[in-house]
Amino acid sequence: MAAEIVESGSSDSVRFTPPIFSPQDGVLFSAFCLHRGYVAFTLSFDAACRGFGTCSQQRDELLLAFELNQSRIAEIAEGKLRRADGSRIVLHASDFN
Repeated sequence: MAAEIVESGSSDSVRFTPPIFSPQDGVLFSAFCLHRGYVAFTLSFDAACRGFGTCSQQRDELLLAFELNQSRIAEIAEGKLRRADGSRIVLHASDFN
């Protein structure tokens, strides 16, 4: 499955790989930006709940929240791409305030 292009408001577009639900972590995905390459991310349960109003940690609800909020996630991810050190970046609720 190909990465989906999400316009993030800057000159570079952020592309997401398809999200993967993790019962331990939340939503796992990678973001690609032309000048940064791929960076692995986790959208934490807390971020989905507080940032997007997701009421449970159920797979379908979290994946829907990810899909509906990709532009917001892209904006946050793009800022964190600049500081990527090769390890997975966890997106927390505080990132969406």
